[in-house]
Amino acid sequence: MSDLKLPATIEIGPISYAVKEVGDLHTVDGDNHKRWLHGHIRYAEAEIRIADDQADDVKVATLWHEALHGLLNNAGIDEHPESIVIALGYGLVRLLRDNPGLIAVTCPHPPAPSPMRAHECAQEMRAHKCAIEGETNTTDKRVSRG
Repeated sequence: MSDLKLPATIEIGPISYAVKEVGDLHTVDGDNHKRWLHGHIRYAEAEIRIADDQADDVKVATLWHEALHGLLNNAGIDEHPESIVIALGYGLVRLLRDNPGLIAVTCPHPPAPSPMRAHECAQEMRAHKCAIEGETNTTDKRVSRG
C-alpha cells in the first residue's frame, strides 16, 4: 500500500481538474488492441486520470506530464510532441526535488488549504515582476521605480 496521496484537484489556468487514480487505464487502437496508459487528461470533463498500479514516483511524474498537456492545451497548442511533454514532466519533477530552494523563492509562503493559494502566489509573483521591471501595479499599491 502506498503512502502517496495525490491532490484531489489541481488548477491549470482557469480550470480546476479533478485528479483520480483509476484501474485499467487504457485506450483501444484501430485494431481493437488495448494500449495501457500511465495517465490521461480529459479536457471536456476537467479530469486527470492516473493509473493506480504504478510506483509513487511514476504517479507524480505522470501527474506533471498530464498537467503539462493541460498547460499546452490552454495556450492553444493542441499539437505538441509527446517527447517534449515526457522530457519536461520527468525533468520538472527532478528539478523541483533537487532544488527545494526554487520552490521557496517561487512561492515563499507555505501552502494553505484554500484553492485560492495558487492564485495568491501568482499575484505575488506578478507583483514582484512588475516591481523589478518598473511597472506600476495597482493590486499591491507598490510604487514603481522611476
